Amino acid sequence: MSDIYDKIASNFIATLSKDDLDYCTHSDRGEYLGFSALHDLIDANIELLETIEKLEIQLPEDSEGLFTQEAWDYLNQCIDRIDQKLKEKLA
Repeated sequence: MSDIYDKIASNFIATLSKDDLDYCTHSDRGEYLGFSALHDLIDANIELLETIEKLEIQLPEDSEGLFTQEAWDYLNQCIDRIDQKLKEKLA
């Protein structure tokens, strides 16, 4: 399962511009870096969902079309992996 998180994280990071990457990985940002810092520049949540959609991954929904708790857990795991990969790139 962690392979899919790596794939999603790598594909998500590949969509970021050099400026976006520099901004969210600069060591002067302290604890406010990675995925959360991207929200200053882009709608990172929407970008993540678009990345998942491009990979043709279906997130579980309930009968009303809302994400289930399993889907939210999955998205949180994706964000955690993106954070890990971005922190490996600290400037």
